Amino acid sequence: MIINIKRESILEELLKVSRIISQKTLIPSLLGILIEVKKDKVTFTTSDGDTSIKSEILVGNNLVIKSIGNILIKNKFIIEVIRKIEDEFITLEAVEGSLIKIKAHNFDSVLNTLTASDYPHLAFETKGKEITFTSSLLKEIISQTSFAIGEKEKRIVFNGLNLKTDLAKQELIITATDSFRLSSKKIAYHNSNEFDVIIPGKFINEIGKLINDTDDIIMKINEKSVSVLLNNTIIQSKIIEGKYPDTTKVIPDSFNTSLTVNNRELIKIIERASVLSNEAMTTIVTLKIDNQKVKITSFTQEIGNTEEEIQDYKIEGSDQIISFNSKYILDALKAFKTKEVTIKMIDEAKPLIIVSQEDDSLQQLVLPIRSY
Repeated sequence: MIINIKRESILEELLKVSRIISQKTLIPSLLGILIEVKKDKVTFTTSDGDTSIKSEILVGNNLVIKSIGNILIKNKFIIEVIRKIEDEFITLEAVEGSLIKIKAHNFDSVLNTLTASDYPHLAFETKGKEITFTSSLLKEIISQTSFAIGEKEKRIVFNGLNLKTDLAKQELIITATDSFRLSSKKIAYHNSNEFDVIIPGKFINEIGKLINDTDDIIMKINEKSVSVLLNNTIIQSKIIEGKYPDTTKVIPDSFNTSLTVNNRELIKIIERASVLSNEAMTTIVTLKIDNQKVKITSFTQEIGNTEEEIQDYKIEGSDQIISFNSKYILDALKAFKTKEVTIKMIDEAKPLIIVSQEDDSLQQLVLPIRSY
């Protein structure tokens, strides 16, 4: 195997596929990047056992293939060696004894490789029910919902993003929850394909990193897996098994109080209130509505307290005193790209809902915290 390749091109692909490698894997070969050189292209493949990614570079101005073959190499050292080289083009050559030689002008490096034949066969599915997203829409969906996906939750379904079609309303409903907060977004869906699937959070976050601003993204969903095709890359993951709960049952439909406020100003106030904390603490922030005045307060026994009055707002309904996790409420507010948001409340024990008249596709729910 011998190739001459543009340094920036191979480095970009190696960095792209190396992100999903897990150092906790029990399969030694999955610690490596599988590089397969064919007559017309070079492919780069990695997997953590659940999520897999494959990208390719075609023969052209950036790649010349002199002989074909495969190698499997741990990602850290090949990336660091190539990153430090300053030449525009480099040569990779497999040599006897499970070694790979990396050559540039006045530079040679020889690295040990793993056994390529030990790498598990990965079948990348390109069949299934298809959805096409614009890059901007999919990026928006991920940024507005993925933060609410659970991490290592006992109920495994909470570790993923639920995509569910409602053909009667011609909507695709995207939902994430870790049982303490919930994010739900609805988009128009004009397709006959019906599905209700749970996509792993790690897969969703990787897609978010791969999206650029120009290309449409094709998602294929079948009974066992979901695949996303982006230009020269396919990323695939197993679907989380199980039934996602009916989250509409936890969203209230009547409220005692609504507060409409400038979103950016509210974010700044809550961020100031969150300063009195350290990494080991959860900052509890309290929203106080009393006699048509609105204040945000925080108190940390070891550090001190803050209090700030909101100046520009609109209130409908009764007084409230509600405490919440500052990170959860900030994540929810930052999901909105609108000037104003409306916070709807029942009491200090019931979920609060955040919506915006400027964007009726998005809804955030946050559970309050009892501060007494």
